[in-house]
Amino acid sequence: VMERLMEEIVSAFVLIVLMLIDMLMLYMKVEMELPEMKLRYQFMKRIGMRRKERLKAESLEVSRFFWFPLLITRPVIIFYSVVGFVLRHFSTKDIVHYMGGALVVRGCCLFLQFLYMKWLQRKVRKKVEVFIDER
Repeated sequence: VMERLMEEIVSAFVLIVLMLIDMLMLYMKVEMELPEMKLRYQFMKRIGMRRKERLKAESLEVSRFFWFPLLITRPVIIFYSVVGFVLRHFSTKDIVHYMGGALVVRGCCLFLQFLYMKWLQRKVRKKVEVFIDER
């Protein structure tokens, strides 16, 4: 029992660390792209694009760093899980139990990452608009 508890604690710790690393990398990527985003936003304004369209374009710039990895990892996670189930000969009951827990944990992680992405979009929007207003 104690061994199983330690394994779950270590797994939770690894998951939290990986989420924090993911968020840090997303933040760094957005910060590195920010000067180019400002210039693109300024160009869009100069060619007469409406504010709503400009903001949507900038939001898409940030959200692609959330959606693309999500779409790429989904099939990998499914494949890895199926291979694990087949190789270890899990019962249907064990698979259903695992899937229930995995869906809850993954859902919570995705929700937190989604909120973080929305916060970054808002932050970028403010920085870009301040840059344009200063010029």
